[in-house]
Amino acid sequence: VAKLKQEMAEEGVAEQSVAISFDTAQLKRSTEQVPEMALGFLGGVAGSGNVLNDVRVVLGATQANNSTFNPSYGGLSRATMEAAKHRGTTFWPWTLNTQADFYKFYSWGTHGLTTDYAKWASDFPVEITPAAVPAKLDLNTPVLLDVKLTTQVGNVSTQPATEMVLVGGTAQGQMLKDGSVLFTSAGTAVVMPSY
Repeated sequence: VAKLKQEMAEEGVAEQSVAISFDTAQLKRSTEQVPEMALGFLGGVAGSGNVLNDVRVVLGATQANNSTFNPSYGGLSRATMEAAKHRGTTFWPWTLNTQADFYKFYSWGTHGLTTDYAKWASDFPVEITPAAVPAKLDLNTPVLLDVKLTTQVGNVSTQPATEMVLVGGTAQGQMLKDGSVLFTSAGTAVVMPSY
C-alpha cells in the first residue's frame, strides 16, 4: 500500500484510482493510508437465494471494508443487486467473459463490469440528449420523444426514448406502460427521457 500510495502521488491519480483486493487487511491499510482512493472488495458470496440474507452479506462486506462489492458474478441475483443498490452499494462483478453474461449484467444496471472484452461496450451509448422537441403537443395523444445517442466511439444516432419521466411543469400528464407520456391538460412540462 505504501508503494502504491507513493506511485499514485507521483502521478496525482489517487482520487481517480480504484484498488481491489481479496485481502481485507490490505483494504483497511488502504483506507488508512490513501483515504481518497476508492476500494473494491473482491469476493463475498451473496447467492443464498434469500434476498434479505444476501443483502446483509453484501452490506457487511462493503461497510466493513469501505468498498464496492466485487463478487464472482455466478451467484449474484438481480433482486439482491437491486435491493443493495438502493442501500448505497455499487456492484462490480467479475469476470464476465461471455457476451450473454456481459449484456445481462449491463442491462441490470451494474455499476462496473470486470471483463477481458471491454470492446463489447465500445458502441454503447454514453451520452443522451433530446433530439427535436416539439413546441406544442396535442392533448390526450400519447407521445414518444426522440433522443440523440452518442456512443463511446463517437457514433451518433437518433432513436425513440424508451422511457420518459415527467419531472415538473404545469401540464398534467401520465406516463404510459409503453414509455410514452400523455398530457391531459395544457401547460408546460419538463420531461426526462431515457434509453
